[in-house]
Amino acid sequence: MLIAEIHGKRCIEAESNEDWLTSAVFGHLRHVRDGAFWKAVFGKAQSVRESATTLLREIENEHMGLESECEFSVSFWPSYKDYGEPDLLLRFSGSGVRSLLLIVEVKLNSYKSGSGSNDQLRRYYDLLQDKLRWVPFLPMIRLLRLFI
Repeated sequence: MLIAEIHGKRCIEAESNEDWLTSAVFGHLRHVRDGAFWKAVFGKAQSVRESATTLLREIENEHMGLESECEFSVSFWPSYKDYGEPDLLLRFSGSGVRSLLLIVEVKLNSYKSGSGSNDQLRRYYDLLQDKLRWVPFLPMIRLLRLFI
C-alpha cells in the first residue's frame, strides 16, 4: 500500500486502520536482518515505568544479543487460545546468543485495551510467562518488561 501512496493513490479507509498500519510498517521490516538496525530501533523504545530505560538496555541486561546478521522471523496476528491475538510476534536468534521473543501490540489513535482481568497487555504478559507454550523456543525465554 505504501508504494501506491507514493504514487498518489490514497486509500482513505486504510488511514485509520491499525491492521493496515501494522502490515505497512512491519510488512517491510520483516525483511530486515541487520542486528544494528534493530538495536537502533530498540534503543528508542522507552519504558513507561518510573525507572525509565530502553528496550535495548533490557535486552542487553538479559544477555540476549542482536548479532549483525541475526535470524529473524515475524508472525502476523498469531492467535493464542486464552490469551488473544497480538499484532506481531518477533523472534530474533543467532549463533551463541539467547534468542529473543517480543510481542508487539500496535495502537493507532487509541490507548491500551481493557483493565483488570480483561487487560490486553496483561494477557500478553501472561502468554510470555506460559513456558509450555514456548517449549519449541526454549531455553531462550526471559520476559522483558513492558514497553510501549
